[in-house]
Amino acid sequence: MTLIAVTLLSLFLAIAMGVVTWRLVQEERQRSAARLAALAAELGGEGWSASDDPDPLAPRSANELPDRSAGDGGAARESEAGIGGLFSSPVPPTPAGWGRLAALAGAAGLVLAVVATVFLSGSGAGDAAESLDDARPPLDLIALRHAAEGPFLDISGSVRNPPAAAGAARLSVVAMAFDEAGTLVATRRTPVETPSLPPGADSPFTIRLLAAGISRYRISFLLDETTIPHIDRRSGVQPPVPVGDAS
Repeated sequence: MTLIAVTLLSLFLAIAMGVVTWRLVQEERQRSAARLAALAAELGGEGWSASDDPDPLAPRSANELPDRSAGDGGAARESEAGIGGLFSSPVPPTPAGWGRLAALAGAAGLVLAVVATVFLSGSGAGDAAESLDDARPPLDLIALRHAAEGPFLDISGSVRNPPAAAGAARLSVVAMAFDEAGTLVATRRTPVETPSLPPGADSPFTIRLLAAGISRYRISFLLDETTIPHIDRRSGVQPPVPVGDAS
Protein backbone atom coordinates (compact mmCIF):
# COMPACT_ATOMS: atom_id res chain seq x y z
CA MET A 1 0.00 0.00 0.00
CA THR A 2 2.84 2.39 0.85
CA LEU A 3 4.59 1.65 -2.45
CA ILE A 4 1.39 2.43 -4.40
CA ALA A 5 0.94 5.73 -2.55
CA VAL A 6 4.56 6.72 -3.20
CA THR A 7 4.23 5.81 -6.89
CA LEU A 8 1.05 7.89 -7.29
CA LEU A 9 2.62 10.82 -5.45
CA SER A 10 5.73 10.68 -7.63
CA LEU A 11 3.58 10.54 -10.79
CA PHE A 12 1.53 13.55 -9.68
CA LEU A 13 4.64 15.57 -8.86
CA ALA A 14 6.26 14.61 -12.16
CA ILE A 15 3.19 15.87 -14.05
CA ALA A 16 3.17 19.07 -12.01
CA MET A 17 6.87 19.66 -12.69
CA GLY A 18 6.27 19.05 -16.39
CA VAL A 19 3.52 21.69 -16.47
CA VAL A 20 5.74 24.18 -14.62
CA THR A 21 8.63 23.52 -17.00
CA TRP A 22 6.38 24.01 -20.04
CA ARG A 23 5.14 27.33 -18.68
CA LEU A 24 8.70 28.49 -17.99
CA VAL A 25 9.74 27.62 -21.54
CA GLN A 26 6.76 29.51 -22.98
CA GLU A 27 7.49 32.58 -20.84
CA GLU A 28 11.16 32.51 -21.84
CA ARG A 29 10.19 32.36 -25.51
CA GLN A 30 7.86 35.34 -25.06
CA ARG A 31 10.61 37.34 -23.34
CA SER A 32 13.07 36.45 -26.14
CA ALA A 33 10.57 37.57 -28.77
CA ALA A 34 10.02 40.85 -26.92
CA ARG A 35 13.79 41.49 -26.72
CA LEU A 36 14.18 40.82 -30.45
CA ALA A 37 11.31 43.19 -31.23
CA ALA A 38 12.92 45.90 -29.09
CA LEU A 39 16.28 45.45 -30.83
CA ALA A 40 14.61 45.61 -34.24
CA ALA A 41 12.87 48.84 -33.26
CA GLU A 42 16.19 50.37 -32.11
CA LEU A 43 17.96 49.43 -35.36
CA GLY A 44 15.11 50.59 -37.61
CA GLY A 45 15.06 53.98 -39.45
CA GLU A 46 14.07 55.68 -42.73
CA GLY A 47 15.04 53.41 -45.56
CA TRP A 48 14.96 53.81 -49.31
CA SER A 49 11.53 53.80 -50.91
CA ALA A 50 10.69 53.46 -54.61
CA SER A 51 8.18 56.32 -54.35
CA ASP A 52 11.04 58.78 -53.71
CA ASP A 53 12.49 58.21 -57.20
CA PRO A 54 10.17 57.88 -60.21
CA ASP A 55 12.83 56.20 -62.36
CA PRO A 56 15.43 54.58 -60.10
CA LEU A 57 17.04 52.62 -62.97
CA ALA A 58 17.69 55.60 -65.28
CA PRO A 59 21.39 56.57 -65.75
CA ARG A 60 22.44 59.79 -64.06
CA SER A 61 25.55 61.66 -63.02
CA ALA A 62 26.92 62.00 -59.53
CA ASN A 63 25.53 65.54 -59.30
CA GLU A 64 22.03 64.27 -59.98
CA LEU A 65 22.09 61.81 -57.06
CA PRO A 66 19.87 62.96 -54.19
CA ASP A 67 21.62 64.27 -51.12
CA ARG A 68 20.16 62.43 -48.18
CA SER A 69 22.80 63.43 -45.68
CA ALA A 70 20.67 66.17 -44.15
CA GLY A 71 17.47 64.20 -44.01
CA ASP A 72 19.09 60.96 -42.97
CA GLY A 73 21.48 62.46 -40.43
CA GLY A 74 19.15 61.93 -37.53
CA ALA A 75 18.30 58.42 -38.65
CA ALA A 76 21.98 57.61 -39.14
CA ARG A 77 22.84 58.92 -35.72
CA GLU A 78 19.96 56.97 -34.21
CA SER A 79 21.12 53.87 -36.07
CA GLU A 80 24.69 54.37 -34.85
CA ALA A 81 23.43 54.93 -31.33
CA GLY A 82 21.32 51.80 -31.59
CA ILE A 83 24.25 49.78 -32.89
CA GLY A 84 26.50 51.20 -30.20
CA GLY A 85 23.94 50.33 -27.56
CA LEU A 86 23.59 46.86 -29.03
CA PHE A 87 27.29 46.04 -28.83
CA SER A 88 28.24 48.11 -25.81
CA SER A 89 27.05 45.60 -23.19
CA PRO A 90 25.32 42.20 -23.28
CA VAL A 91 21.69 41.86 -22.30
CA PRO A 92 21.64 40.69 -18.67
CA PRO A 93 19.71 37.52 -17.80
CA THR A 94 16.22 37.95 -16.46
CA PRO A 95 16.23 37.47 -12.66
CA ALA A 96 12.67 36.14 -12.65
CA GLY A 97 13.56 33.34 -15.07
CA TRP A 98 16.53 32.22 -12.98
CA GLY A 99 14.38 32.33 -9.84
CA ARG A 100 11.78 30.06 -11.40
CA LEU A 101 14.44 27.63 -12.57
CA ALA A 102 15.93 27.55 -9.07
CA ALA A 103 12.49 26.89 -7.59
CA LEU A 104 11.94 24.07 -10.07
CA ALA A 105 15.27 22.48 -9.18
CA GLY A 106 14.48 22.78 -5.46
CA ALA A 107 11.07 21.14 -5.93
CA ALA A 108 12.60 18.25 -7.88
CA GLY A 109 15.19 17.76 -5.15
CA LEU A 110 12.46 17.75 -2.51
CA VAL A 111 10.53 15.06 -4.39
CA LEU A 112 13.61 12.86 -4.61
CA ALA A 113 14.30 13.36 -0.90
CA VAL A 114 10.74 12.38 0.06
CA VAL A 115 10.80 9.25 -2.10
CA ALA A 116 14.20 8.21 -0.75
CA THR A 117 13.06 8.78 2.84
CA VAL A 118 9.94 6.64 2.38
CA PHE A 119 11.85 3.77 0.82
CA LEU A 120 14.64 3.90 3.38
CA SER A 121 12.11 3.99 6.24
CA GLY A 122 10.30 0.94 4.86
CA SER A 123 13.57 -0.89 4.38
CA GLY A 124 14.70 0.00 7.91
CA ALA A 125 11.45 -1.25 9.43
CA GLY A 126 11.73 -4.53 7.53
CA ASP A 127 15.35 -5.00 8.61
CA ALA A 128 14.42 -4.28 12.24
CA ALA A 129 11.62 -6.85 12.14
CA GLU A 130 13.93 -9.47 10.64
CA SER A 131 16.58 -8.70 13.25
CA LEU A 132 14.04 -9.09 16.06
CA ASP A 133 12.81 -12.37 14.59
CA ASP A 134 16.35 -13.75 14.30
CA ALA A 135 17.69 -12.59 17.67
CA ARG A 136 14.74 -13.40 19.95
CA PRO A 137 14.42 -16.97 21.34
CA PRO A 138 11.16 -18.77 20.46
CA LEU A 139 8.25 -18.75 22.89
CA ASP A 140 7.22 -21.96 24.65
CA LEU A 141 3.71 -23.31 24.07
CA ILE A 142 3.07 -25.24 27.30
CA ALA A 143 -0.67 -25.93 26.98
CA LEU A 144 -3.32 -26.00 24.24
CA ARG A 145 -6.95 -27.12 24.47
CA HIS A 146 -10.14 -26.80 22.46
CA ALA A 147 -13.80 -27.40 23.19
CA ALA A 148 -17.06 -27.03 21.28
CA GLU A 149 -19.52 -24.64 22.95
CA GLY A 150 -22.69 -24.62 20.87
CA PRO A 151 -21.87 -22.98 17.51
CA PHE A 152 -18.44 -21.90 18.76
CA LEU A 153 -15.02 -23.47 19.09
CA ASP A 154 -13.12 -22.26 22.15
CA ILE A 155 -9.33 -22.52 21.89
CA SER A 156 -7.34 -21.97 25.08
CA GLY A 157 -3.82 -22.58 26.26
CA SER A 158 -0.76 -21.10 27.90
CA VAL A 159 2.45 -19.57 26.55
CA ARG A 160 5.76 -18.93 28.30
CA ASN A 161 8.39 -16.30 27.65
CA PRO A 162 11.78 -18.07 27.94
CA PRO A 163 14.04 -16.97 30.84
CA ALA A 164 16.82 -16.05 28.40
CA ALA A 165 14.55 -13.77 26.36
CA ALA A 166 13.78 -10.11 26.85
CA GLY A 167 10.40 -8.98 28.12
CA ALA A 168 7.53 -9.47 25.67
CA ALA A 169 5.27 -6.41 25.52
CA ARG A 170 1.96 -6.35 23.60
CA LEU A 171 1.97 -10.09 22.96
CA SER A 172 -1.07 -11.50 21.15
CA VAL A 173 -2.20 -14.87 19.81
CA VAL A 174 -3.69 -15.58 16.37
CA ALA A 175 -5.90 -18.57 15.51
CA MET A 176 -6.48 -19.65 11.89
CA ALA A 177 -9.14 -22.28 11.15
CA PHE A 178 -9.35 -24.40 7.97
CA ASP A 179 -11.94 -26.69 6.43
CA GLU A 180 -11.34 -30.22 5.13
CA ALA A 181 -10.00 -28.88 1.83
CA GLY A 182 -7.43 -26.71 3.60
CA THR A 183 -9.23 -23.44 2.88
CA LEU A 184 -9.01 -20.72 5.51
CA VAL A 185 -12.52 -20.22 6.90
CA ALA A 186 -11.93 -18.17 10.05
CA THR A 187 -9.19 -16.19 11.77
CA ARG A 188 -9.00 -14.10 14.90
CA ARG A 189 -6.37 -12.23 16.89
CA THR A 190 -6.56 -11.39 20.58
CA PRO A 191 -4.07 -10.33 23.28
CA VAL A 192 -2.94 -12.94 25.79
CA GLU A 193 -4.25 -12.39 29.33
CA THR A 194 -0.88 -10.95 30.41
CA PRO A 195 0.21 -8.95 27.34
CA SER A 196 3.54 -7.86 28.88
CA LEU A 197 5.44 -10.97 29.87
CA PRO A 198 8.72 -10.67 31.78
CA PRO A 199 11.40 -13.33 31.15
CA GLY A 200 10.33 -16.76 32.44
CA ALA A 201 6.65 -15.81 32.97
CA ASP A 202 3.56 -17.63 31.66
CA SER A 203 0.26 -16.27 30.38
CA PRO A 204 -3.00 -18.05 29.49
CA PHE A 205 -4.98 -17.15 26.37
CA THR A 206 -8.45 -17.87 24.96
CA ILE A 207 -9.88 -17.44 21.46
CA ARG A 208 -13.47 -18.14 20.32
CA LEU A 209 -14.30 -18.94 16.69
CA LEU A 210 -17.47 -19.97 14.88
CA ALA A 211 -17.20 -23.75 14.60
CA ALA A 212 -19.08 -24.15 11.31
CA GLY A 213 -16.89 -25.80 8.67
CA ILE A 214 -13.76 -26.02 10.84
CA SER A 215 -11.72 -29.18 10.39
CA ARG A 216 -8.41 -28.07 11.92
CA TYR A 217 -6.73 -24.95 13.26
CA ARG A 218 -3.32 -23.45 13.89
CA ILE A 219 -2.10 -20.79 16.28
CA SER A 220 0.76 -18.30 16.16
CA PHE A 221 2.01 -15.42 18.29
CA LEU A 222 2.69 -11.78 17.43
CA LEU A 223 4.84 -9.23 19.21
CA ASP A 224 3.35 -5.97 17.95
CA GLU A 225 3.19 -6.81 14.22
CA THR A 226 6.11 -9.26 14.16
CA THR A 227 5.51 -13.00 14.16
CA ILE A 228 7.39 -14.75 16.98
CA PRO A 229 8.13 -18.47 16.51
CA HIS A 230 7.17 -20.90 19.25
CA ILE A 231 8.16 -24.40 20.33
CA ASP A 232 5.58 -26.99 21.35
CA ARG A 233 6.43 -27.87 24.98
CA ARG A 234 3.17 -29.65 25.77
CA SER A 235 3.44 -32.84 27.79
CA GLY A 236 0.45 -34.40 26.03
CA VAL A 237 -1.70 -33.63 23.04
CA GLN A 238 -5.46 -33.43 23.44
CA PRO A 239 -7.34 -35.90 21.23
CA PRO A 240 -9.22 -34.25 18.37
CA VAL A 241 -12.87 -33.29 18.55
CA PRO A 242 -15.27 -33.28 15.58
CA VAL A 243 -14.83 -29.55 15.03
CA GLY A 244 -11.07 -29.14 15.20
CA ASP A 245 -7.64 -30.45 16.04
CA ALA A 246 -4.57 -28.80 17.55
CA SER A 247 -1.56 -28.12 15.40
